[in-house]
Amino acid sequence: MIALRNTRTHYGWVARTLHWTTVALVLAAVVIATQAGAMEAGPEKTSALTQHSALGLAILAVMLTRLYWRIVNANPIESYTLPRWQKIIAMSLHRGLYGLVLALALTGMLQVVLRGGSLGVAERLQVANVVTENQPLGELWRDAHVRLTYVLYGAVAFHVLGAIVHQIFGVTREANRPG
Repeated sequence: MIALRNTRTHYGWVARTLHWTTVALVLAAVVIATQAGAMEAGPEKTSALTQHSALGLAILAVMLTRLYWRIVNANPIESYTLPRWQKIIAMSLHRGLYGLVLALALTGMLQVVLRGGSLGVAERLQVANVVTENQPLGELWRDAHVRLTYVLYGAVAFHVLGAIVHQIFGVTREANRPG
């Protein structure tokens, strides 16, 4: 049975659930953004982009929860008996993925409000935009958002490749080492 919290050598149920929730939300956001990009301007595209923004806010909430959970729990990567350079790459990649996903959520929010849009949730909560409309700056943040998406694709591919390699060749954890 999987423990609720992380142990020194394994991720717990909460960390795994947050991980796969993030994966599902990011995949949904990518699919919707791709579909919206192929649409002509109009109500259907606006609806798709609103869904994309809502997913972005959900991703931000899940990532902040993951960050908190990661801070208060053990990091199993530290127990892996990998060459030092592989452990550094693994830990750096995890931190990079957290940073990229958080940056994507924030650049997405910035580009929406700077281009005169609404985050949807802000209207329902009657929270006024704290940023005034600035189309050129909004376009700059939109470009950053799109470029970061491509960086995320590369980082995710590298992460998945590393996970596959470690599943095939195995990772020895300190608690499982002989002697």
